[in-house]
Amino acid sequence: MISIVIRTKNERKYVTEVLSAVYAQDDEEIFEVLVIDSGSIDGTQEAVKTFPVQLVEIPANRFSFGYALNLGAQLAHGRIIVYLSAHCTPTTHRWLRNLVEPLRSHPAVVASYGRQEPRNGVNPFEEPGLHLAFPADRRLQPLALFSNANCAARRTALLSTPFDETLTSSEDLVWRMEFQPNQILYVPEASVYHSHPINFRYWAQRFERDGMATMVMQRQYGIINPYLGRNDTFTMAARDFFRSCCSRSFFFILKGYFRFLPLVPVFEAVRVWSMGRGLRKGRA
Repeated sequence: MISIVIRTKNERKYVTEVLSAVYAQDDEEIFEVLVIDSGSIDGTQEAVKTFPVQLVEIPANRFSFGYALNLGAQLAHGRIIVYLSAHCTPTTHRWLRNLVEPLRSHPAVVASYGRQEPRNGVNPFEEPGLHLAFPADRRLQPLALFSNANCAARRTALLSTPFDETLTSSEDLVWRMEFQPNQILYVPEASVYHSHPINFRYWAQRFERDGMATMVMQRQYGIINPYLGRNDTFTMAARDFFRSCCSRSFFFILKGYFRFLPLVPVFEAVRVWSMGRGLRKGRA
């Protein structure tokens, strides 16, 4: 059996689409779906209950990414656990089959993770990063070392090596570092649509969490976050800001996203300031 674990909080916009795509998969192995909800108030739970899933409710103040992931693994019955974000929609009926195939075929493989494609027109700020992190071509090295937004892992590995429940983000990166490179495989054919809205409050909170997690990872695990640059001085932060503004503006012009150009300096200012704030908090 395969267990598909989906974390939700106020995911009403996409959760019906996601679950419909999950139940349309053509894999022959039986699977169950567990939804771990941490206090949705937008109708997410009502939407989820229209599908044959096991809904598990946890208090919002108990939530961390690591806690929800570990709880899902503990409650699951499958030998393979699939983690899927509640706003990640599988792009084909073969998503599940492709994602778990490495675990079926290679006993040494502990986990696999799939491609994440941006939703057209939702958030062009994310597009360049997603294309680099999750390339469509299997021959290209993905920038992302792992992601629990769209992945599969052996339940035995998840129980013996659980996620860190104290980290504010990057718990999947820390978990991945416990294994050898050949034990984790990237599967671009197991693709999902994944984008976040252009909401500056959301991004400020996210960048701050990433900054805090970067310092905690370094202090507790000796892991240097490969995804984030360090902006320890005003000069470094300013250089990062102007460089990113230029590269992102160039990308928008190439793609014809002209209406988003005025937002570029705002987004980059939020990113640099919030990341710095998180780094400072993480040092405390």
